[in-house]
Amino acid sequence: MRAYWFSDNGIVTNESGRHEFHVGKTYSMEGEIIPCVRGFHGSEHPFDALGYTQADSLDLVELAGTIVPHGDPVDKHAASQRTHIVRINATDILLAFARWCALQVVHLWTDADAVRQYLTSGNPAFHDAAWRFLQAHSGDIRPGCGSASAKASAEAAMDFGVQLGTRFAAEAARFAARYAVEANVLDAGPGWGTTTTKPIKFFTLEGDAWRTTREAQRADFLARVEPAFTTTTPEV
Repeated sequence: MRAYWFSDNGIVTNESGRHEFHVGKTYSMEGEIIPCVRGFHGSEHPFDALGYTQADSLDLVELAGTIVPHGDPVDKHAASQRTHIVRINATDILLAFARWCALQVVHLWTDADAVRQYLTSGNPAFHDAAWRFLQAHSGDIRPGCGSASAKASAEAAMDFGVQLGTRFAAEAARFAARYAVEANVLDAGPGWGTTTTKPIKFFTLEGDAWRTTREAQRADFLARVEPAFTTTTPEV
């Protein structure tokens, strides 16, 4: 099974210690495979893999042997064997995706040219003006439930990936996407566009606004990731 896996340039540190994985190598283990507990992990869709990382190196891997799915719907698998085929630095992809997510909902917060210029282009020359506008208008929230979340999406795209450094690119992408979904759901109207009237909890959102926004994000992220691998020569 082909899958995607994020890491800090092949390094993962967890309860069992520091583990390093190299491109061109196959890793195997014996015994029971339990997702999130024991096994080599990977997600069939790169957007799902994004939910499990704070790092910006992305591997295309092959899972084999015993393979156990996780989640409903499935968002990753754990396997007894994993081969690392190729690795890319996904920083630019993650930051571009974060800006795209914020751009889809920025109209719910502001029409300021400074903000749109940066989110559209990613040009560092536009960042300072956009950031100054965001700070100066931090309390300017338009009527309508989606405005604050749209602002938070733009702030994630501008702050995590730039103000705090590119090492936070994954956080920029994850939070910009999250708040963009939230903005559209909240803007959908009564009931926040969900099938429930309970207080909003991001991971339990439902409804057309949630599905439409999430599907668009998944498609956009995949469209950015796939070409990066097709033009990359595997490292050995």
